[in-house]
Amino acid sequence: MTTTLQNTQMEDITDLLLDSEIQESLVTVLKEMPKIAKLVKAFGEFYDIADETLSDPTVLDKVLVPLGKKVEPLQEKVRDVKEVIQEAKQRAEGDTSKINVFSLMKLLKDPTVQKNLRFVQAALNVLSERGNKTGSASI
Repeated sequence: MTTTLQNTQMEDITDLLLDSEIQESLVTVLKEMPKIAKLVKAFGEFYDIADETLSDPTVLDKVLVPLGKKVEPLQEKVRDVKEVIQEAKQRAEGDTSKINVFSLMKLLKDPTVQKNLRFVQAALNVLSERGNKTGSASI
């Protein structure tokens, strides 16, 4: 069975080699082989350096520890935002009071609401201006 499979594969290869387009492609690849060899050698050297670096615990400590210190404040901010969102969601689900025009008017006077509304307005203005420049107002 192996011999039959090998014979079939050889016939397929022979058929391919008889195709003029395949022959032209092979000639092109062979002409470019020195360039391809240089690329393969460069990738091999890069791989060796990366492998050596990533397997060295000293180097990893020198890179990952400072990187972790840079990322830590961002992680704390994300955690804080997540907690605020969860707490706000819980409060909103537990609040059964009706919202009417008068409660909205009172809410609009709140300095925090005013600050955030100004931010939203400014963000929308920036998006609009950028959309006018590029023809699209998406983020």
